[in-house]
Amino acid sequence: MKKHEEYLQDAIDYAIDNVRLNDGKPFGALVVKHGEVIGVGMNDVLSTHDPTAHAEIQALRKASSKLNSEFLEGCVIYASGHPCPMCLAAIYIAGIRTVYYGSSLEQSALHGFGVSYLYSEIGKSNEQRRYPLQQLFLADAEKPFLIWKEVSNPSEFEP
Repeated sequence: MKKHEEYLQDAIDYAIDNVRLNDGKPFGALVVKHGEVIGVGMNDVLSTHDPTAHAEIQALRKASSKLNSEFLEGCVIYASGHPCPMCLAAIYIAGIRTVYYGSSLEQSALHGFGVSYLYSEIGKSNEQRRYPLQQLFLADAEKPFLIWKEVSNPSEFEP
């Protein structure tokens, strides 16, 4: 089985390939379970025009598809750079508890990929955010959850 540093080097190599071969952004990630790579992703934002097509998200999508599950407990994710808040949230929601990354938020920011402000925004109360969310009060807002409980008997998942 590879060492953590070797898996992380693979993620960094995917990021390099993404820049050189795909004209993509410099990020790569992979998901590993029991020593097997089950999902690889590169930042595809430029080619897909999808702002959520970050390397970590792409790797999570492939790993979830391979395991036929949205829950990836027991997996490890290796990311060439510190995950942004969106990616970190997805990692947590998937149940992954171990993340290794290469470049720091500060290093990424030096090259025009600064997301530290997002972390600070998320830490604020809604009223303190630069762009507060606006809740509209509709009678049916809770209805999808009630129907979900009726038809699916969902099990609870706590990240």
